[in-house]
Amino acid sequence: MEQFSPNEVANFAVGLITLLLIVFVFSRAETDKLKPFFWGFLFMLAASFFTILEEVIAGEFLNFLEHLSFALAAWAFFAACLHIGRRGRSSGV
Repeated sequence: MEQFSPNEVANFAVGLITLLLIVFVFSRAETDKLKPFFWGFLFMLAASFFTILEEVIAGEFLNFLEHLSFALAAWAFFAACLHIGRRGRSSGV
């Protein structure tokens, strides 16, 4: 059994702390326009989690899930940028 990489564990821990801050901000803000960014962040956090676990169990399958999570994060961020771009044009910005 291999050990966890300290860098990957630290990255995941920072992601969890950031998630708490994001949830706090979302609870106080209008979240409809920010949902794609939130989903993108969650997919990136999932990818980090799969990276840590792939060293211990089901390496190839978790590696696939890691890359799928990054792809889904990219699509979520792309959708968020499109949403913001459309909103900017409609408001005259």
